[in-house]
Amino acid sequence: GKFTITPGFNLHEIKTKDEQNGLTNEISTTKFLPDFNIRYDLKSSENITFNYNQTISFTDVNRYAEAIVFNNYNSLSSGNNQLEGAINDAARLNYSNFNMFN
Repeated sequence: GKFTITPGFNLHEIKTKDEQNGLTNEISTTKFLPDFNIRYDLKSSENITFNYNQTISFTDVNRYAEAIVFNNYNSLSSGNNQLEGAINDAARLNYSNFNMFN
């Protein structure tokens, strides 16, 4: 047909544990991350495609350290051990026209 829809998902079980300054911190979470692809054929050689997906990303380990971290001689930072992963949404809309005789 003219429409093609392809749904999907990723299920992540994430557990983090750190020990700092004599204290233990554990975070456990489950994330459901959907994705799908929709394609609409305008003609046999022309279509529009829409893609959507969610991903999860985590920061560098230095951002979790509660103590002062010296990265180099002119950079120091302090982190937060309660940080969780960031959910990222990505959407793309593409138009395609293939003509072999042009």
